[in-house]
Amino acid sequence: MAAVEGGTCLTYDELDRQSNQLARFMLRRGAKPASLVGLHAGRSLASLIAMVATLKMRAGYVPLDPGSPYSYLDAIVQDCQADLVLSANRDAGAFSVPTINLSDAINLSDAINLSRDESDLALEEDSRPDDIA
Repeated sequence: MAAVEGGTCLTYDELDRQSNQLARFMLRRGAKPASLVGLHAGRSLASLIAMVATLKMRAGYVPLDPGSPYSYLDAIVQDCQADLVLSANRDAGAFSVPTINLSDAINLSDAINLSRDESDLALEEDSRPDDIA
């Protein structure tokens, strides 16, 4: 087992496949290698999948405390120039995400569900010295 949350278990194979799918989905939504993705979620299997997916696309993630006020979190998002915010909260629209190709924040569970149609094969590795991860 890679991780357990309550009665739900996530195997390493499931973590690998789901993180590949989410990484492809985030790349299609405008996130780029060497960019930053805001992660607005507590401790959960979805957060783990999002962290691994972000690293697989050679980006970095900025943890955003779900208990903090949105005005504070949005200032962090703007300061780090995140391309995307993944949020476990339904009211994630409170973020004003600075981006070139993406204009909204998306809900983490929705993103994981929408990414099910993406290929679960490993992403092509094209690492560069200036990649964040």
